[in-house]
Amino acid sequence: MNNRFSFALIGAIVAVSLVTGGCNKDDDYTAEKLFWKANKRLTELKGGDPKKKLTREESLELIPEYAQVVERCPSTQLAARAQFIVADLYVTGGQVDRAREELMKVINNFPKMGNLRAEAQFYRGYLYETQEKDWGKAREEYERVLSNHEGTMKSLEVPIYIAQHYEREGDVFTAREEYDKAIRYYEDALSKGLSKVYVANCMEVLSTCYIKKRRWDDALSLLKDMAIEHPDTPHAASAMLKISNICQTLKEPEREISLYKEILGEIRGKNPPLETRATLRLAHVYMVSGEGEEARAILRNLQGRNEERKEFCSKMELMIARSYELEDNWEKAEETYNAIEKEYPLSSASFQAPMMIAQHYLRSGETDRAGEIFATAIDRYNTIIEQNPDSELAAAAQDYISMSYLFQNKWEESIANLEELIANFPNSSRAATSLFAIASIYQNFLKKPDEALKAYESFITQYPDHEWNRLARQQIEVITRQQDAGVIK
Repeated sequence: MNNRFSFALIGAIVAVSLVTGGCNKDDDYTAEKLFWKANKRLTELKGGDPKKKLTREESLELIPEYAQVVERCPSTQLAARAQFIVADLYVTGGQVDRAREELMKVINNFPKMGNLRAEAQFYRGYLYETQEKDWGKAREEYERVLSNHEGTMKSLEVPIYIAQHYEREGDVFTAREEYDKAIRYYEDALSKGLSKVYVANCMEVLSTCYIKKRRWDDALSLLKDMAIEHPDTPHAASAMLKISNICQTLKEPEREISLYKEILGEIRGKNPPLETRATLRLAHVYMVSGEGEEARAILRNLQGRNEERKEFCSKMELMIARSYELEDNWEKAEETYNAIEKEYPLSSASFQAPMMIAQHYLRSGETDRAGEIFATAIDRYNTIIEQNPDSELAAAAQDYISMSYLFQNKWEESIANLEELIANFPNSSRAATSLFAIASIYQNFLKKPDEALKAYESFITQYPDHEWNRLARQQIEVITRQQDAGVIK
């Protein structure tokens, strides 16, 4: 049975600290031993593979192991977690009603475990929603999270979750009302001045609601505050990404520049990686807005502050070259691209630079000149492979050889090099993307659907956990539908 809590939650619970407070130390020790024993049995049932799903029978078999923690050490924190796991195992064991009963025990018997109790309350609603398709009962449980577990992280998920439900169902009017309710809830929550973590999470979901309602000014103001007030959290990076997306939607680069300058002025020195990321974004906005000099000044400054980071500096140089290109100053752009190989040999930018030059000539209709540059680049990549065999550098060079052929519409040569990469560098992350690229070439350029299907199916078999797995399945469905309809053969 597929559910959103199952063994990802168990994995998280296993990882938590086993330190408990306010309990008998003997009980703590006993609980730890029993919990460890239950986890050991879980590992055995999974055969050492943490991603393996338990069968219904295995789930039910495991329940007594965790139940012992609850029965023998009911006052410990581990007992609360074990109780939640028991409920989850009943779900995977196909006994949803029993699972809801066990979740009520978490809610009723562990008053000090606020976040876990809220999680249990939400889970009860989720089971009504997904297993019994009863939104009415599900919503009642979700509302109880708000009324009974205010101030927990889970309570922050509920208002937006309810709004998104109606949005998914296509009930636009109700979705709008729920987003308005969610905004009022989050604005009120922020005014209560709870923990810093709670406030950061609250700002995150509130900004999403503002965006959904197209309240751009409110969203941008909140996102700026979120980046400034929480620079040491992932929320700051999220805020800056949302700022960029909103300003691009509004086509207001000047506003984005102003916001980034203000943020940088406040976070300087507090989170260097975030500061660098924001500075790069500022340079990019200047660059695409036609203010190349401003962009280059920022990029040169970054290079000066990071002289020892050659790979980083090479990427800055690539951006500088691109800024000249966007200004139609091709002579200076080509000069900068060519200098990268000499100044930063074997950097990722030195691999990319010839491709940038060749593509310029392709766009200009100078195919012979582009072909010469591709040929020279391929010779260099082959030399790198010879001088650095069995290395990730060689895998990258092989990848760029296939890319060179791809840009020239030499599909068979590109596939041959991708297959060579897979054979020679099976453990490289590029092997998976190369196989997917082969499938795509067969599908979109060579128009060989049967070969594409074989490649996509091979990708799914060889890389079952890859992030592109879902996309591969979608492409298989597309090809199959087209073949069934007679659109392709």
